[in-house]
Amino acid sequence: MTEEEVFEFLEGRKKRLDGVCITGGEPLLQSDIRAFIQKVRALGYKVKLDTNGSNPELLEALIDEGLLDYVAMDIKNSKERYKESIGVDGELGDKLLNNVIRSVEVLKKGKVDYEFRTTVVDELHETEDIASLCKWIEGAPHYYIQDFNDSGDLIDSNMHQMPYEKLKSLLDEARKTIPQTGLRGTDEK
Repeated sequence: MTEEEVFEFLEGRKKRLDGVCITGGEPLLQSDIRAFIQKVRALGYKVKLDTNGSNPELLEALIDEGLLDYVAMDIKNSKERYKESIGVDGELGDKLLNNVIRSVEVLKKGKVDYEFRTTVVDELHETEDIASLCKWIEGAPHYYIQDFNDSGDLIDSNMHQMPYEKLKSLLDEARKTIPQTGLRGTDEK
């Protein structure tokens, strides 16, 4: 869709929709994201941003400008296993991890409602990883563990959904630090 088509759609849905979720890829990589959000807000919509936390400066600026109503940030894993989970090592991996650490701190200031979420993969997440991650984001108002589902279009076909019992043990571990932790993506409760 072109931007014009998006805004025609939103204009026609003003009385039926309350908000717009801006997701990606990573939306904060778009050079015109601020202007796009301003146009959405000008139509009277609330804005939720989904981000991976790789651009803490822009994230903070958008929050400070009052352009965001809610932020959902993916936390891929504990700090110790973050670079492994994103598949980037060395200097670039360090830079990305540092950006994510800074974005966590931006959100923990509480200037906008937010959540953290982790999509868990059997090969990448253990109980100790979730324990460490939860200590890092402790105090977050919302944290969700999301069950991984193979879309069939993965770069690495060696990633698998976690058995429910392991998923449940991660949830139990997370709730020791963040009691309101929820589970998404599974029919089990």
